[in-house]
Amino acid sequence: MSAVLELMRNCEKSGVKISISGQKLKIDAPVDLPDSTKEALRQHKAEIIRALTQQQEPTLQERLNRLIAAGASFDVAADDFQIVGADCLTGSEKQFLVTNKSAVLCTLQQSALQKYLSLSDLQMFTYEFKERAAVISDGETLEPTFEIISTATGEWFADLLDEMFDTTTNT
Repeated sequence: MSAVLELMRNCEKSGVKISISGQKLKIDAPVDLPDSTKEALRQHKAEIIRALTQQQEPTLQERLNRLIAAGASFDVAADDFQIVGADCLTGSEKQFLVTNKSAVLCTLQQSALQKYLSLSDLQMFTYEFKERAAVISDGETLEPTFEIISTATGEWFADLLDEMFDTTTNT
């Protein structure tokens, strides 16, 4: 655990609430803090602000869930997606989707795979991109990069679409 996270956890355990207002730390303590804690908070101010800011930012999945709750839906293809009901989105939400198009596409495809793949196929999908990451990194880490995840996701999603299309045209 980093020293900053440990400092923040120790403060929390002591009943100290740390928040941010702009670029300022706000400290709400039930008792006067020891000088060593005050100095540590001053010394790590920038890192604490960065950590608190990251905690406040929603994940991509959370943002997509909010957009869907607001009335947007997505038509997902193997290499692109379209927004259905885009009129309910704000300009900043549309810009977010454009700016993060690859990550949004990958996330939407993974959601569809989770919904339509059998459990064993879903496990194979996860295993495949971990294996690709291991080969690329010479086995040093199994942490997959976005490119590996998005490539594997796109391939599996294209196969899923092919299977679904074959099923609907054969009936």
